[in-house]
Amino acid sequence: MRILSWKFPPPRPLLAALLVLLPCCQGAGRGERVPGPGALPRAGAQTPSLLARALEKARKEGKLVLVEIYDPSCKYCRAMEEVFFQPAVRKVLGEYVWIKMGIRGNPLVRRFKLDMTPALLVFRPDGKPMEDILEGFRSAPVLAAELEDFRRLFQGEEEVEIPMDRHPMAGHGCRIKEKR
Repeated sequence: MRILSWKFPPPRPLLAALLVLLPCCQGAGRGERVPGPGALPRAGAQTPSLLARALEKARKEGKLVLVEIYDPSCKYCRAMEEVFFQPAVRKVLGEYVWIKMGIRGNPLVRRFKLDMTPALLVFRPDGKPMEDILEGFRSAPVLAAELEDFRRLFQGEEEVEIPMDRHPMAGHGCRIKEKR
């Protein structure tokens, strides 16, 4: 029997994907699948239940829900994976219930008339969406400021100033080709 081993350290996106998938294993010994960041619905029918579970958790914890909608073939979505693991963003993400959903068959794409991926939707614990939809790549400082701004608006605090994003990929994304 041959055991596979890495000759080189694993690539960062692979490591990031593994870290994102770890929360999906909660309850595995009890025959229960608890979706978490990185848990992708196989079909659009599972999307509402994944969002419903996240909203239920958000209600219990008094947090907002961040829904990341992405396409695995989109280079900007893959670049955003690393942004989510930057310390400034991780700190703010602690105030959210974060779920990651694929684009294919996702009813949220039609409901919110999304034009590109990556797309970030923020929901209040009662299920009402916040006004702004974030579409396209964002750098870590800008994403952290935007998420902090959503949190402050939700709590009735003063808004924060969002810095200008000077990253070369800022605002870029992959067009959604799905019929609406």
